[in-house]
Amino acid sequence: MALHYDTTLKNKLRSRNQFSDIVLNKQFNGWAPHIEENLRIRSYSGGDDYHEGLDNELLQDCKWHIDKNRTGKLGKQTVILTHPFYLQLTQMDELNTRKIEGEVRDYSKNLLKFLYFGKNNPNVNFVALDTIHTYAATTSLLLERGLVGDVLFTEYDSGILLNPEELEEYKDDEIFFAGGYDYQCLRQVINKVIDKDPSGKLWGIKDLILTSPKWNYKTLKPRTISGIPQSQIISLEETIERLNLR
Repeated sequence: MALHYDTTLKNKLRSRNQFSDIVLNKQFNGWAPHIEENLRIRSYSGGDDYHEGLDNELLQDCKWHIDKNRTGKLGKQTVILTHPFYLQLTQMDELNTRKIEGEVRDYSKNLLKFLYFGKNNPNVNFVALDTIHTYAATTSLLLERGLVGDVLFTEYDSGILLNPEELEEYKDDEIFFAGGYDYQCLRQVINKVIDKDPSGKLWGIKDLILTSPKWNYKTLKPRTISGIPQSQIISLEETIERLNLR
């Protein structure tokens, strides 16, 4: 029986946590049973803001971790990663072909390559948008290692930000979008950015965007990206050049 999470992600993220194969940051080992259950069962809520119970306690711990590790805004170019490892933590058992499994492997490899290219670049902001559960499991490692400079929380099962005003800081930037899913959470984020600044300085990184496996397409690679003109959909290599990351 296929597992719902990517068993190779632990190695890709260079995690040495022996306590869990899903919660890869040992700083959140105390939350592992709660997070593992959430990522395995996945109750689709259409959005939840973690306002009570264990999720509210986890939210506070995640906020503390971000405040401790964030570097904040640097230049005027910003990469926004929406739910970067959501699929790898929750839906690997829904991949129905080897071709699609290969696409997910390529996405993970390309994403980490991109982040390491951008590490310590003083002109580019790397900002992740994530749920508290996937943040604690994986994205928190990216923040600790300086691969992203900040993390903003979305509602559970949604691309809606808990604090939409946090995007104000980036509204005048040239913005590059990655993550997932196209026409779902990613679209909600793109629409929110367009609402704040409709000037059109927006790009979609086609090699770093996924559609949901639930749609049963023959590929997870989107032909179009909702909210982004076709002329502003660019490859990973073009993005690296445009951001001067070499």
